[in-house]
Amino acid sequence: MYKGLPIATNKISLEERKSIPHHLLDSIRLDDGPWTVSQFLHRANNIIDEIRLKGRLPILVGGTHYYTQSLLFEDFLLEDDSSHMPAEEMEVKWPILAASSEDMLEELKRVDPVMAKTWHPNDNRKIRRSLEIWLTKGQKPSEVYEEQKEKQKQHSVADIARRGNDGISQDGGCMAEDQDSVVDRPNVLQYDPLILWTHASPATLQSRLNRRIQTMLDQGLLSEVEAMYQSLQSQESAGKGVDQSRGIWVAIGYKEFIPYLLAIQNGEPTQKQLEKMKQEAIEKTQIRTRQYARNQIRWIRTQLLPALSDNGAAKRLFCWMDRIFRSGQPTLRRLRIASHQHSCSALSCPIHERSVQRQAICFR
Repeated sequence: MYKGLPIATNKISLEERKSIPHHLLDSIRLDDGPWTVSQFLHRANNIIDEIRLKGRLPILVGGTHYYTQSLLFEDFLLEDDSSHMPAEEMEVKWPILAASSEDMLEELKRVDPVMAKTWHPNDNRKIRRSLEIWLTKGQKPSEVYEEQKEKQKQHSVADIARRGNDGISQDGGCMAEDQDSVVDRPNVLQYDPLILWTHASPATLQSRLNRRIQTMLDQGLLSEVEAMYQSLQSQESAGKGVDQSRGIWVAIGYKEFIPYLLAIQNGEPTQKQLEKMKQEAIEKTQIRTRQYARNQIRWIRTQLLPALSDNGAAKRLFCWMDRIFRSGQPTLRRLRIASHQHSCSALSCPIHERSVQRQAICFR
């Protein structure tokens, strides 16, 4: 989404786009403030509406799961999105979020006993989510959920009016069992999506990620890091405050290589020292990239899958296994849809929650 920086953002090239319209690329300049999720949703929803009015099918490609899930589900944004940060950063700021379910539940009982009574003591995800709302929004999660239920009551009335008596909507979705079940859901699907999760085995993924960092360096990543740093210096010299905790400034590969670049500019370290600093930066970037990949997988398992399951839409998620690629080109005719249970035993499929085990489908 950032203007320029094709290497740091791994932007799809003009040649790869093959004249297919791609939206929201090059939308943010380095001297612009990072977009909030609300800004992204406003722009993305408008574009989706425009595409659908033309009778075309919009394809959302990502990326940051928090943004994509915010787009898929109505009322997903419970907290002030300006304060949202990655899970690991939240744990640093609020150590209680890294504590056990038991300790988090005790804290939740203290700040919101009504909400604490709602969750099972072992439901780590929901207990943590409630604490996140309290810590980021400063409002009791029970009050936030009550406000959301009111909105969903209004949604359900409109939803039932839109759907026929057979329970099938004009866009193919299935009606909830009853109005109360819609109200009780934490999030409501805004669209009727087909979701493809491209998945690779851990060993294959790690090898690809490590190679990707080296490829980015070969393509000129350091030049982009230097341009970013110079832009930051110019903005700060002009008296413009830059929030380096969000947006492009937290992109993996930026902060890791700054010490190395500054050392080159200062000209003090020896060539051997510089080479050591460069290797350390590469290793740090590779580690952070692998951590980010694991966080993405964890998000799908703990956030997206449960939200889809709550909406009776777990079958909308397909796990696209890496072995379907032949000669670099996936061919749908070669794919066979297998039941999730069979795919798990044969392919070590990452979708493992018992609650959705028989609903999720994988390609192999």
